[in-house]
Amino acid sequence: MLTVFRHYFAFLITLMKNILRWITAGLTATFVALAAHAADMAPGTFAASTVKGDVSYKIAGSTSYVKLVAGTTLPEGSTIKTAPGSLAIVVFASGSTATVRPASEVVVNFNQKPFSGPIPVGAEPSVSKTKIHIVDGSVISKVSKLKKGSEFNITSPVGAAGVRGTDLEVSYSSATGAFNVTCATGAVVVQSADGTTTPVSAGQTLSSTGGGVQSAPPAALAAMQAASESPDAPSATQVLTGEAPPPAAPATSSDAPAASGGSTTGTGDTGGTNEGPSSAADAANSGGQAGVGNVGGGSTGGSTGGSTGGGIPSGPTIPDTTVVDPVSPN
Repeated sequence: MLTVFRHYFAFLITLMKNILRWITAGLTATFVALAAHAADMAPGTFAASTVKGDVSYKIAGSTSYVKLVAGTTLPEGSTIKTAPGSLAIVVFASGSTATVRPASEVVVNFNQKPFSGPIPVGAEPSVSKTKIHIVDGSVISKVSKLKKGSEFNITSPVGAAGVRGTDLEVSYSSATGAFNVTCATGAVVVQSADGTTTPVSAGQTLSSTGGGVQSAPPAALAAMQAASESPDAPSATQVLTGEAPPPAAPATSSDAPAASGGSTTGTGDTGGTNEGPSSAADAANSGGQAGVGNVGGGSTGGSTGGSTGGGIPSGPTIPDTTVVDPVSPN
């Protein structure tokens, strides 16, 4: 009986590793394709590379929304709003991308030092400062390897994610106040309003509703990949909270039927979920980390910490709790 259990456990571990490899490969392929659109972008610019469904935007200081179409270069401080069943993918001249999920509203600020030549795939060409504030909804980001002094922050009224080369999903519900971070690659550190920090590594998730850091089911991580491209696919947060069924897992055996092209979603089992708290590897490395700023609603400091890389303005400040991904500088 013990031998059977060991074989079964080994099978589950292998299956999970295969699914994680598939997810990472999918995210990388998507990122490379989107980065190609950004290759000739001017420094400090960001644009909508993909728009699906009903998406609108307004410029800073305006109350009027206009239809957003693919190829539109957006001005600093733009607010993007997606209707249910709609989606927008934003590409930055840093090489990073952000998918604004259905029924979401976000405010985008982006500053960057001048550079020449095309944007390298997987790394940014110059120091930049990015802030995406979630008013409501969710954002899935693929962040390029940032230079020392660069910052990429996804904020909300109750939490934020500051990353350096990470694939992650951040969601915030204005109705319930729930805040979720799911990390597919890399590592982030969630800092609450009282200053408590909690590291979250690849394959883990953290929710403001409690439970601490937990292993994200492979189905939730697979959902993140599909949700970054399709407005009809459930997000990792929706799978984790039970709001939507998970997508079907990829075939892992040699005798499985070949894929017919095109992704599918299904109602397959999620397998074991929330396997308990787990520590995050490498989370304590603090060299060159994205800074922490405006912690705990009401701060007007405006500093996000760390080097700004030559006087790049930090943009408007937003009181929030902060998530920081401490990674050694390049």
